[in-house]
Amino acid sequence: MLTKLLQTVLLGLLVIASTSCVDTTTPLDPNQRPPGENLLEAATPPARCSVEQLAPTAMDLQLHVIDVGQGDALLLRTPDDGDPSNATAMGLTILIDAGNLGELGTNDGARYVADWFEREGIERIDYAIVTHAHADHFGGMFGIFERFDVENVVDPGYDPGTTRYREYLAAAEAEVAENGGQLFRPPVPGLVTQLGDELMWGDELTVRLLAASDRATLGERDNARVNNTSIVIHIEYNGTRLLLMGDAEEELEAALVNQGVDLRANILKVGHHGSSTSSSNLLLSAVWPDEIPRERRLALISSGRRDFNGAQLPSVGTVFRLRRATSDDPNVASAARVFSTEFGDEVKSEEEAAGDDNIVTVVRPDGTFDACFVR
Repeated sequence: MLTKLLQTVLLGLLVIASTSCVDTTTPLDPNQRPPGENLLEAATPPARCSVEQLAPTAMDLQLHVIDVGQGDALLLRTPDDGDPSNATAMGLTILIDAGNLGELGTNDGARYVADWFEREGIERIDYAIVTHAHADHFGGMFGIFERFDVENVVDPGYDPGTTRYREYLAAAEAEVAENGGQLFRPPVPGLVTQLGDELMWGDELTVRLLAASDRATLGERDNARVNNTSIVIHIEYNGTRLLLMGDAEEELEAALVNQGVDLRANILKVGHHGSSTSSSNLLLSAVWPDEIPRERRLALISSGRRDFNGAQLPSVGTVFRLRRATSDDPNVASAARVFSTEFGDEVKSEEEAAGDDNIVTVVRPDGTFDACFVR
């Protein structure tokens, strides 16, 4: 258990955009901290879900960040018009990552996902997506396959050669075969013809697969190269856009920006748990240009407030960049629109830190949206 909050954080290099539309013209001083405040308190404390927020309509698009501790697990529920005969509002249930294995001191992501699904009344999953081959993303899928019927599995295709990853692949193949579905690995071609193509998840949605790689070539570190194979998805619903970055690091961010990919979004699922090597100023400038007002920007972080050899997740610098991009006053946490599953976890054990900061985000048919905590 962490007995006290670390006082210093080793920050990675920040990528500064040469032509920035977000208010990032002054490079961030890694030691800059708002006076009298703990900068790692990323999320907006009072934003607990109201009764109304916990009862979305069938035509709402929902994105839930399930608190699995250190790892990722997202639930995407698409609008449902109740008519299975058409291709509009199909009511899909999509799980993107499932947390860790529950071994060697890690949390069992499947446990927390299953608890959340029980709350939501979910018994079947249309698509289970593993963004990349790290255990804090694919590990929980073992338990998911045991507890739920999963029709399709999507995987970027990179094989790190580990026993556990190959066991997951075998389990995924058996699961989709049993349920009459398909393992899309890699997803290009197959799920789509080429990157940038649309996924057919309902005529009311525009869903594009922006990135997925079966080759780990981007980045100088082995860990970064695997992270940069991540599946990245962009969704638009009635004028509101969501960008789900997986564990993409600054190299993949730069590649997407330099390729001219339209990354504009209102809701950003932050890459790599808010690390110092992701959410660069270059990316944030592309995601949140001036045309998107700050009150229409939202950042979601899935992290367990873990220290990895001196590198904190989420990073102080990244949290402040996000706060600066979503608020006119980044020195006041409650003014920012940054939500994180690690809020208040600094004095908790690994197990205690999971399951207590789930984030519910709802996009309504009129394009309005908000986010709140379920604790």
